Amino acid sequence: MNRKKKNKNKRFGWPSAFKYYSTRDIIKDFRIPGLISLLIMLVIACRDCDLVVIIGRISEMGLSVVPAMVALILAAYTILISMYWAPICDKLKSDEETGLPLLKGLNASFAITIRYATIGIVFLFSVFCIGEIQVSAPENVLIACNLLIIWCVVFFVIFPIYMLIDIAINIYNIAVFSIDSKPVTEQKQNEEQPR
Repeated sequence: MNRKKKNKNKRFGWPSAFKYYSTRDIIKDFRIPGLISLLIMLVIACRDCDLVVIIGRISEMGLSVVPAMVALILAAYTILISMYWAPICDKLKSDEETGLPLLKGLNASFAITIRYATIGIVFLFSVFCIGEIQVSAPENVLIACNLLIIWCVVFFVIFPIYMLIDIAINIYNIAVFSIDSKPVTEQKQNEEQPR
């Protein structure tokens, strides 16, 4: 009985989101922010500068930018949720070949973006709070750790911005689908008319 309950709940929550937003999708979406972060980290590594100060500045900037990005993503998601009760959503739901997967993919994209942006906020806040703690270790180890932290901090600043582009494309795809398809009532009337 408990097993049935677990399977039934896979329609909701993170299992459902990850069903429509696979590991391959996550890797694809992490690729560009990860490469940009690597490039910035390498540029910083080649310069003679205080890595702890840079970590503090980037994490401070991230704490002002990323929550605003999350708020923007949540606002867009709220608009999308309100659209679920509109006639456009009926068209999307009725087209199981393209419309429904598009809607489910967009829904999962929002959820995953919000999840990783929230993880980013927690990470940035943690780094910002412990950034001034002096740790004694060999210099090479400290440099490597600081560069890794710089990569992570830059990644969590760039990722939500990059995902806004992906979300905008998905919303555009829904608009194109809506424009290109006939209303559901018109489709039903055409099907009911004898030939």
